[in-house]
Amino acid sequence: MVRAYYAPMMNLLVQKPTPKSKSRRRFRFYPMIAIREKLFGWQSTAIETFRQELTDFVSLSRGGKSGRIADGWAGLRAVEIANAVYRSSAEKRPITLSEHDT
Repeated sequence: MVRAYYAPMMNLLVQKPTPKSKSRRRFRFYPMIAIREKLFGWQSTAIETFRQELTDFVSLSRGGKSGRIADGWAGLRAVEIANAVYRSSAEKRPITLSEHDT
């Protein structure tokens, strides 16, 4: 699970690799983004985000790699998980997803 916070700029990552393992919680803080926004406004963050996305898109379209953009398999898995949540709620039972080889 990931939860994003704005003001202050941070996110919480909760990982539980297996049903029996203990959950791990990590907070990530982004002080440089907060400072930039204080000095130059929130628009500076939006512009920088679009700049990074465009740079990654160009790199990927030229056959390069990006560590910031999820691939199609990650997108498919996110949809599968979301659908399993809805199905689990409707059927009132746990839904088990198969593992994909990517």
